[in-house]
Order: sequence, then C-alpha cells, then structure tokens
Amino acid sequence: MNAQSLFETIKANELELEAPALFSWKFNENSNMEEVASFMYKGGRLPPQNSAFGSPPEKDNRPEKRYWEYVKKEMHTFLCTDNEYYKELWAKIDDLGEKSTKPIVAIISATIGSTIGVTGTIISGFVAVILYAILKIGKKAYCEYTAKSAI
Repeated sequence: MNAQSLFETIKANELELEAPALFSWKFNENSNMEEVASFMYKGGRLPPQNSAFGSPPEKDNRPEKRYWEYVKKEMHTFLCTDNEYYKELWAKIDDLGEKSTKPIVAIISATIGSTIGVTGTIISGFVAVILYAILKIGKKAYCEYTAKSAI
C-alpha cells in the first residue's frame, strides 16, 4: 500500500469518531490540526462539551502535550519519507484483511506508540487528527508544512 491508496481508504467521518475533537474542525470552530489537538492534550484548551459541566474537571487525564509532538514527528517520518523503519508498517497496513479507517488508525497508533514508549490507545486520537488534516489539505501540503515547522 502507498500513501495515495491509504488516503483513498480512510473516511473522515470515521476519524471524527476516533477523535471527537475533530468535530470542531468539521463545523469550522477550528481551522487546523494544532487547534484541534490542543483539546486533546493535558494543559490544552478544554473541549466545548466541558462547558456543560460548569467548571473544569478536577484532574486532567489527557495525555501530555509531548505525545502530540512525538506523533507529529513520527507521522511525518512515516508519511513523508522513505524511512526503512516504517516499511514494515506499510506492509502491515497492506496485509489488513479489512482496510477501513479504524484498523488503520489502530495499527499506525500501535506502531508509533511502540516507538515512543506508550500504548497506541493513548495516541490514536492524535494519529486520527493528522490523518484528518491530510484529508483536508493533502499529503504534499502536510509534508511541506511539517518539514518547515519545528516538529
């Protein structure tokens, strides 16, 4: 599998279920992956649904912001380079019996998670945000943006 066929398989509405903060982008409350991800990490903005509870939660159980930074770096390496490390991940995605969004996010998250030392479930929302961003702006624009930014 290559990046083009990967993005032909991934469905934006399924990514929104993986990372509900993406609804804020869908409904134009946010306009980029950084804004969306800020709802998902510790110390970031509180999601809009928090306002229904009247006050912020006592304990912030979201993952540390550094995991967002790690995921951005690894997703750039995975999607924008020919790094040997991720050749096996491409093969695993290609071998998936059911090529749909949820298993693709899970396998990417598990692989990147093992690279950075966390379980894939902790970072799967971040992976979904990046995949969604690529569906919105295109792989080339994403790769150019992440290559120029301090990832």
